Amino acid sequence: MAKGVIEVRSGSGLRVAAVDASAVSESMSLFLRGGAIDFEKVHEVRTLLEVHIAGLAAERADPEDVAALRAVDDRMQAERADVEAAARDDLEFHRKIARATHNDLYLVLLDSIGGSLFDIRRDNLGSGSAPMTLEQHARVLDRIAAKDPDGAREAMAAHLDGVAAWWRAHGGHKRAAEAAQA
Repeated sequence: MAKGVIEVRSGSGLRVAAVDASAVSESMSLFLRGGAIDFEKVHEVRTLLEVHIAGLAAERADPEDVAALRAVDDRMQAERADVEAAARDDLEFHRKIARATHNDLYLVLLDSIGGSLFDIRRDNLGSGSAPMTLEQHARVLDRIAAKDPDGAREAMAAHLDGVAAWWRAHGGHKRAAEAAQA
């Protein structure tokens, strides 16, 4: 009842209440931030989800969606020296792709895992990944704007693999393991 999932009705008992998207995302985010799932498992699910989302965005994005993606990409380019701002822009870039599918459920799913990856975004950008990340974002954006679903999926897969490889190569996995043991 604290989350508003169960509704008590006098005389008729309990029933499952309507749950809004933010409650779903918040619950999943809390679960992931609790350290129950490590990066590799989250990355596996993220890849499955975001590669598919990128392909759908390439099929469904309208000119306003592409303009919104370009605006976030431009903002990240301008703010790349500010790690906090660039990490927020990075997160928003991926959210805009999910919005471009015109299926709200993809955004709910992405938000449920996206917050748990914010620290990884910040670590990667702080250790110098911004040029790589921005180049990979540009490829994803170009394929979405070109209405190329296969190319968008390939670009997103390459981007997520690049992010994970950078994080591993620059000690992120070791810092995460140490923090989990502390």
